[in-house]
Amino acid sequence: MELFVPKNYPLNLPWVKDVDDVITYDHKFSNGNLCVSTVFDLQLKLKDSKCISDYIDGFLIPYFISYEYWKENHKDIFGDRDHSIAGVFQSIQEFLGVPRDNFSLFETLICWASRSKKFKRFIPLASQSFYIRKYSRKIGILRQLGILRIKAIYKLIEICKRNPAEKISNSLEIKRLFDLACS
Repeated sequence: MELFVPKNYPLNLPWVKDVDDVITYDHKFSNGNLCVSTVFDLQLKLKDSKCISDYIDGFLIPYFISYEYWKENHKDIFGDRDHSIAGVFQSIQEFLGVPRDNFSLFETLICWASRSKKFKRFIPLASQSFYIRKYSRKIGILRQLGILRIKAIYKLIEICKRNPAEKISNSLEIKRLFDLACS
């Protein structure tokens, strides 16, 4: 294994590469890098990190525990998320406490977090205090990851909602927004 820690960690995220190609697991990218989590989870949990051990203890060790469990049982011990855009959406939904089947609420919260629309204009007055009580702390945490990232995620949600999956997979705009959201 090869661990790469960027000089400006945690602003840029570390990664681990299986240089000897010994891991046979669907949570490994074609370039040999391990898929230890979604970029969102890494950004969120490492944003205040002062030491690489946060990455090792929080992501790398659980990855290998999951891998060993998967070799024996062919199941992921910590659950599984989709790869690419869908996995990032699932991570954020889990963080916000939004069920995967409530995409409308997810979109509303990301719109609020991204400041794409004025909160008081798109949340009905009767619901505003509920939204503030339930979600404002987590919205604040999301915003710490960068408004440009959250805006890119909001644009991805809008595009994914309007277009079939096959059109999205080949889109340069989707790739640009995804790279911005995950940078």
